Amino acid sequence: MLNRRGIKSRFVETTLGKLHYYELTGTGPRGTIVLQHGIASSGAAFAQLAQSLAMAFERVVMIEAPGHGLSEAPQAGLTPDRFYEGFVQALDQVVPERFVLFGTSLGGAATLRFATTQPQRLRAAIACSPGGATTSHEEFRELLGSFRATTHREAITFARRLYDTPPWHLPVSAAFIGGLLRRQPILEFLQAASANDLLDPGALKRIAAPLLFIWGKGERLLPNKHRDFFLEHLPKHTVFEFPERYGHVPQVEHPHDLAERIVRFVSVEFT
Repeated sequence: MLNRRGIKSRFVETTLGKLHYYELTGTGPRGTIVLQHGIASSGAAFAQLAQSLAMAFERVVMIEAPGHGLSEAPQAGLTPDRFYEGFVQALDQVVPERFVLFGTSLGGAATLRFATTQPQRLRAAIACSPGGATTSHEEFRELLGSFRATTHREAITFARRLYDTPPWHLPVSAAFIGGLLRRQPILEFLQAASANDLLDPGALKRIAAPLLFIWGKGERLLPNKHRDFFLEHLPKHTVFEFPERYGHVPQVEHPHDLAERIVRFVSVEFT
């Protein structure tokens, strides 16, 4: 399906195993953009967004984290650090040039972490409903518990929280999403994650790259206090947008509108 859209499937070797990524050659003048997914998702979730972005960028790359999509899982188990390390190792080999980085959910947290540690590689960073907001151990465990999907009813509850307007096919989608959440690497990640893995507020304030923060008014998976954390701790040059009708997965609900926001931001920053 993706190959028919011009999206190529490729692999890269890392110390965590063979990782998969998708690549689309674009026709635009704005260099390379990398799209990073969240927990239990994959690069395929960006298919429509990537096609819209290809009209503005020369290259669109979608890296699949260890244990996600077609990427191998780490033999030692998936942890937050290994999720991020696999992403970085793949980037080192696949995208040597400076690039725009877009991440959503856990991928948004990875985007912000990368912006704090390797700013010289970024032309701009975009975090959409990012995870990683500092919170208490108790609140963090409660959030992780919401990813529990041992029954179809729990899967439907979780899936409903992803959308601003749940689609008609939600019961079918929920069965698929529940299956992803029950995969061994995802269970390992949820077991290993702790509040110690969350983002450093002091480091966030030092992000130098142009930064766009997107948090939909229909966000239901992450609490608004996480949004408020980023409002307080991201640097003053951050552009904040709070779109109507955006839930946790605007790349699925509104891919073309999301692409327009990304291109508009990048166009202004590169002028």
